[in-house]
Amino acid sequence: MAVYLVDFENVTSAGISGIQRLTKEDKVYIFYTANAANMSFSAHLNLLSSPAEITYYSVASGGKNALDFQLASFLGYLISKGEDKQFCIISNDRGYEYVRDFWERSGIPVNISINSASSVNKALMMFESPFMAKIQQNDAPAVSLDTVAAEKSADVQEQPAPEKEAKPVPKKRGRKPNVTEKAAAPQKKQNVPKKAEGVPDILKNALAKADVTSEQETAEVLELVKTADGKQQFYRGILKIFGMEKGVSVYKAVRPEYTNLVKTVKQ
Repeated sequence: MAVYLVDFENVTSAGISGIQRLTKEDKVYIFYTANAANMSFSAHLNLLSSPAEITYYSVASGGKNALDFQLASFLGYLISKGEDKQFCIISNDRGYEYVRDFWERSGIPVNISINSASSVNKALMMFESPFMAKIQQNDAPAVSLDTVAAEKSADVQEQPAPEKEAKPVPKKRGRKPNVTEKAAAPQKKQNVPKKAEGVPDILKNALAKADVTSEQETAEVLELVKTADGKQQFYRGILKIFGMEKGVSVYKAVRPEYTNLVKTVKQ
């Protein structure tokens, strides 16, 4: 079962091609304005022959992207009800990708998938693909603000107390420091960068798409793949390594290969 939200002003009659292939469990919400109220005769026939539940919304127009805002708001309402899990926005407007990205980054355990396509027919082809990306897997742990706060607190508590530097033995005038005095002098610690060893090619290729070539960062991502408990923890770890803006880009590049990566590195 899937829910289709049709931006009819954007796709017109071509957008509902394939609607007759839907089932009675599917739901279709068609958003239209007075500017795009005309429909072809063949589109009418497709609607009449579709077993899906179809609802029409005549929305207010007059401002730029007015229909887009109202459709996105209605999508949020449907998600909050929790009755449906699979959504597809029928539109050629790439701006709806930001709606999907928001839910993908939110960490809210809604267990839904959001996709977009230029027609119902193309959406059905996409749903048949085994590579449809879900926003949250069934086994992903729920994340709350209390959980995040507890994790940050644990990080602070686990940090070892800084070691006190040994005070150098004062030199006596007229002689050089002996071996014991040299040993007592504090030694500077050198930060040795991690080397990326045993990195699977699928990880290298995924990181390359996000312009990550540093061995240090590659090694950190590989270690995160080995230790993260699910995609949400992996996502938070990526943000710690790269920061928000770069981290989202890296996560998007690695996410399609995450399951295969886990199997590869844990063999």
